[in-house]
Amino acid sequence: MIKLKQKILLVLSALLLTTLAGCLPEDKADFSDDGSVGVAKISNNLYLIDGQNNTAKIIDQGELQIGPSITADGKMIAYAKNEFFKNPDQLDKLLPEDQLSVIKQYIRDISALIIADGGVNKDKIEKGTLFPRMQSGQFAGLVFSLIALQADQALLDLLKPDELKLAQAVKEQGFKLCHLYVTTLDGLNIQNKQTIYISCFSMISPKISPDGKSIAYLIQDDFRDDDNITYNLHVATLDGKIKAAQVAPHTAFGGYAWSPDSTKLAFIKNESPGQKDDFMLGTLSERQISDKNGQLDVKLAQDRQNYNSIATHYCQGKDTELAGMVFYPWLSATYHPSGRIFFSTTPITLPAGELQRPENMSVFCYDPLLKTVTDVLPQDISAQLSTSVINFEISPDGKKLLLPLQKQRFMIYTLGQTKSIEPLTDADAFGDENALKMAPAFKGNNQITCLVEKDSHFFKDFSPDSLKDQEIAILDTQGKFVNLLTTQP
Repeated sequence: MIKLKQKILLVLSALLLTTLAGCLPEDKADFSDDGSVGVAKISNNLYLIDGQNNTAKIIDQGELQIGPSITADGKMIAYAKNEFFKNPDQLDKLLPEDQLSVIKQYIRDISALIIADGGVNKDKIEKGTLFPRMQSGQFAGLVFSLIALQADQALLDLLKPDELKLAQAVKEQGFKLCHLYVTTLDGLNIQNKQTIYISCFSMISPKISPDGKSIAYLIQDDFRDDDNITYNLHVATLDGKIKAAQVAPHTAFGGYAWSPDSTKLAFIKNESPGQKDDFMLGTLSERQISDKNGQLDVKLAQDRQNYNSIATHYCQGKDTELAGMVFYPWLSATYHPSGRIFFSTTPITLPAGELQRPENMSVFCYDPLLKTVTDVLPQDISAQLSTSVINFEISPDGKKLLLPLQKQRFMIYTLGQTKSIEPLTDADAFGDENALKMAPAFKGNNQITCLVEKDSHFFKDFSPDSLKDQEIAILDTQGKFVNLLTTQP
């Protein structure tokens, strides 16, 4: 039995390690339901896409975070970005007092330790028990940056040449804080840009509710006294009254979704956080966030002086567990237009025999009426899938699934059919096995954007000199080439 348990855990561990290899794409495109306007993060540029002319213009640049999004009607964009500041005094206006008090205490104590030790002992600071929050790379970077910006000559004299060089670089660049933005559009023109929240830590995958009143986002919450770095799901109101109401801790950050009526959020939660020896259990959950008028059901966080959370408020709505699964950090869930919830995971059959082979990932559907879970993919289709399928998409009309494959390829599957369409051949494949550089995305119901290398057969009528090494192609849902997405240099 021990050997069988080890075999099962080995299979699950291999899936987890493969998933952690980088399945969440750094770059992403998202479109309004009709495909007329879109937003894309490509490297350090944020583009606004004219879906009619298939052109894209830069609307922001810098350290952009993963996962910009656009509302179904194409009127609002949400994204997060690191902004740099050179004056530490600005912190008092940017961060809440309880965060500031912890940061300032760490700066004082670490500066004193550097002087007492006659230099920087990073192992003692970052790996020891004196400063547990320094085990977070992002928090440690912020503290060291602020120490460098405020260092007097006595402290600078203790630094080694390479440390002194880094300190000088910080003085030139400053420290960074993550900003969550919402930009409203008037057609293809930017109307207004609003700062929703500012954090010490990364915020990714923001999504505006369908009614346009709230925004959900994932925040890396490592402002803790342990080494448990996790992403938590939060929600804020666009009127600025609520900044960071925690919906759930320890959530998967592959994806979550608003219900069509804007009252609920569906997500996947780790039910065994901190467990390292055996596989982790997870649940597909759905939480009531607001009433039909968009009023959030939250309470003020009372424990912020103890500070084990980023949250300013906590959601009080009912949290319903819908389905159990093995938890991986990159799993995703989204609503079908019918109200059903689609999610990605791997099927595990227990009891398990020694002859049971590892299962592939697949896409499942939770039916709220029947309270059942069904694998929506035929076996010969799911057999081809890997962990990259966690980036699946549903077409706006709910009829098709976009299923990413290894090496930037993908399938287009019409629900209820037995076959799928694979527009990119093996010759078009490139990159790492499961690490998508840019996931394919629906552009309306009948077109798809995808990243393709310039020697693809799609570009046979183009001059090689006119193409970049990798281009964003626009295909129809039959896999035929339509056009290139032309971006500003």
